Amino acid sequence: SYSFCTLLVPQNMCEVGGSVLLETSRGDIVIDLYTKDCPKTCENFIKLCKIKYYNGCLFHHVEKDFIAETGRVGESGGSSIWHQIDPSAKKYFDDELRPQQRRKKRLSHNRRGIVSMVNKGRSNTNGSQFFIQLGDRELDFLNEKHTIFGHVAEGLHVIEMLNNSFVDSNHRPVRRFAIHHTSVIEDPFEDPPGLAPLLRNSPEPVIESDNEAYVSSGSESEDVDGDLLKELLSARQAKSHEVMLEMVDDIADADMVPPKNVLFVCRLNPLTEDQDLEMIFSRFGKVESCEILRARDGTSLQYAFVEFESVKSCEMAYIKMENVRIDDRRIHVDFSQSVPRFYCSWMKGEKGAVRMRRKDDDVGDQQVKRRKESSERQPYRRDRERSRDRERDGRVRDDRPPQRERRSRDSRHEDHHRRDRRYDSSRDKRR
Repeated sequence: SYSFCTLLVPQNMCEVGGSVLLETSRGDIVIDLYTKDCPKTCENFIKLCKIKYYNGCLFHHVEKDFIAETGRVGESGGSSIWHQIDPSAKKYFDDELRPQQRRKKRLSHNRRGIVSMVNKGRSNTNGSQFFIQLGDRELDFLNEKHTIFGHVAEGLHVIEMLNNSFVDSNHRPVRRFAIHHTSVIEDPFEDPPGLAPLLRNSPEPVIESDNEAYVSSGSESEDVDGDLLKELLSARQAKSHEVMLEMVDDIADADMVPPKNVLFVCRLNPLTEDQDLEMIFSRFGKVESCEILRARDGTSLQYAFVEFESVKSCEMAYIKMENVRIDDRRIHVDFSQSVPRFYCSWMKGEKGAVRMRRKDDDVGDQQVKRRKESSERQPYRRDRERSRDRERDGRVRDDRPPQRERRSRDSRHEDHHRRDRRYDSSRDKRR
């Protein structure tokens, strides 16, 4: 049933007495407020919107089909309007829970678009943060913990976009979803004393790119230098490309890095041999391998990789051997940026293992050694298993009971007559 005055709102819904417009990076959201059921919470929200307190705030926690949180976070944020006016006042205000109304399903987390306050994990700790329900399922466990003070009247398509946004492991959206500007459509409350200075100092609307990603791990209000921002974004983009290449099996691991003890040497003379180059670089330390890359016909490609036993020897060779003349050629030396060994071993079927040196671990050599020992033991293991099987089969055949000899028919008749003669002789004796 519907009342005559509110043709679009059922009678079991709360009466609306105020409205606020949120201009976000994905569209506009209009929130109708339950000013008669939760007057203190609605007054706090309206006055914070009036001083543009939510300008630039991000939706920092989004869980699909559950909730999306926004508001000031960090040490400087999360306070009520009365604490903003007077810092000596209480930072948080009390809950406005109405159990008798929730029993009538008037104030309940039972549909998409419900707007509630976020607390600090305990009652009567409401500040400025709030959340919007994203799913239509019942969330009864939130009813007695969080104050419901409104619902989304317009902009449910924006809520749907927020619900479908990609998030990281901490439920932070990968792409920015922020509140650019807030406007009060209807305010039934009078301004408290001391609000006028905050109105004059309210920040300007914040307009950001829809495709901008999170770059700061701290507070959303933290300023980031322009060059640093570009560097962070480029690093994040490069990381995403590496992860994508790993997903399509084009590289072994996104965290794989080249070894630190290998030098890349180029501009070599085509007549330079591997042994000569190894002897020249061995003056800086023990050389594990020195290989000049050659074509299929054996001609030199005029570049090589020199692997040292220690990183210190490699760094010393990098400093001393740049632009040195070898066989009438000025060579160029640099640290290797190639991972051919890792890639080749990975392509041979040893994916994820083997000779990869990660950024956060340095156990590649031990893995190679264990894998090599295991591959060397493999043929002997198979031989032992075969010999063990043969011995087991032999024991089974030896343990079987001996088969009874097959005897001819004549021998069986002889035994029968022999038994008869013994019986007759014993009978005569008894007589």
